[in-house]
Amino acid sequence: MTKVMLNYSGGKDSTAMLLLAIELDIDFVACYQDTGFEHSSHYLYLNYIEKKTGIKIEMLKNSQYKGLLDLITQKQMLPNTMARFCTSNLKLKPSKEFLLKNKDITESWIGVRTAESSARARRYKGLTFDSLYPISELPEFSKRDFSHVNIRTPIVEWSDVEVWDIHSRHNIKKNPLYEIGASRVGCYPCVLSSERSWYNVWQTQEGKANIKKLAVVEAKINQDKPSTTGLPHSFFYGDKTVAKLIEQFELRDTQVDMFSEALPKNEVSCSWCHT
Repeated sequence: MTKVMLNYSGGKDSTAMLLLAIELDIDFVACYQDTGFEHSSHYLYLNYIEKKTGIKIEMLKNSQYKGLLDLITQKQMLPNTMARFCTSNLKLKPSKEFLLKNKDITESWIGVRTAESSARARRYKGLTFDSLYPISELPEFSKRDFSHVNIRTPIVEWSDVEVWDIHSRHNIKKNPLYEIGASRVGCYPCVLSSERSWYNVWQTQEGKANIKKLAVVEAKINQDKPSTTGLPHSFFYGDKTVAKLIEQFELRDTQVDMFSEALPKNEVSCSWCHT
């Protein structure tokens, strides 16, 4: 019987994939690649899933780094779209080490869907539940050590409705991060996400603290490793450092507060703002 490494993130899609594996009575082990930079409620949700399903989630970590902040500090550089070393070090490397220790695993399931975005629709076009491709197609996984492992995308054709339907069938609540504006779960914030995503994170106390931690790390790198281009090293393009982004966010918050205080007590500005 095939044994599966199920890559579990705690998001709606990977939760749907986990519930599908339970329904199909698949022999699997759920693995969570921990970056050490997630929202505390996310870890509580992982505990909730364990209790509701009876499935033990294996917490995989890169033993070389304490987490994302330590990784960036040791590398003395910031992740970017051309060098996603956060993913390779904190997600792929622990998965690779786990597979090397568990040679009986022959499939790795990932919960991607073509309905998520146009980019994923192009990348995973034509794949179905039955599609398999070698994990050695990923540069981190050599044919010598991983020729026996294939990747499957079991919910690649699913719609949002199907994802939430399987949650309902198993009486599983959604990850609370979705309730506070997150479109995806993971690092809080993901250093490669948009300013809009960062601002959503900024709205929470824990998110604000994390962004300030990133500002400290970014400033330290700029101090220790001056840029040759004249522009500071930044998580964003150009000269928009996290410190400047924080100034922008704080100004926006002030403007919102001023607008709110100008309204009569208990009066809403318009129904659209509260949908």
